[in-house]
Amino acid sequence: MPFNVFKRGPHSQPPPPRKTTLEVSDILQGFDFISRWLHEYRPGKEFRIVVSGGTCSVLLLRNRTSTRDIDIYCDDAIQLQDVLAAGRACPNSVHWPVNWINAEMVAYVLNNEGCERLFQNSVAQGIMMYSSANFKAYGADWRFQLVGKIRRAYDAYLDHEPSPKDLYDAVDILHILNVKDGRNQRSSEMKKWYYYGYRMGPREVEYINEAYWQKFGRTGIDEEGKR
Repeated sequence: MPFNVFKRGPHSQPPPPRKTTLEVSDILQGFDFISRWLHEYRPGKEFRIVVSGGTCSVLLLRNRTSTRDIDIYCDDAIQLQDVLAAGRACPNSVHWPVNWINAEMVAYVLNNEGCERLFQNSVAQGIMMYSSANFKAYGADWRFQLVGKIRRAYDAYLDHEPSPKDLYDAVDILHILNVKDGRNQRSSEMKKWYYYGYRMGPREVEYINEAYWQKFGRTGIDEEGKR
């Protein structure tokens, strides 16, 4: 009988299905591998990236248990490409979501005014999502994340497609900033925060304040000149 190269052996198992999201352990395993890869193939260099969105929510805010990807940014294009190359080399990539680590944030930062100092502000903020001797991942400036979360949550509300994860993240980030500053944020100041801050109006403030009230029993943004 001819040998059937396509026939599975008696003990063979189909490969596990590709995951659609990354959990805490996946994110940290990915960062560990990137750190080791950079240490081996880019010795003597220190790499710094900024992460935003779901990665911060999973690792720090804990408003969800998983995220679909790790979106990164770096103001050094060569370092950014090296980190992405390390991510592609990770053996777990075959089991994780396609493009599990990507740099979609770059296009947003480059194409929208007000984001020029995102990297510097994020590093100065000093919220570390991962740290090794040669590789550090900083959480993006909370102000950048907050106005973006408010924008997405409010747009989803207008489209009658509520986005609880963005709303929950926005409320918690706002609270982090309020605790740090010892006061509510002011809408007039928030309008100076990055691209979406410039476009934030009274309705967005009212929307997030209502959600903040439901969790903390008070508003989180003081609005000047309310119409």
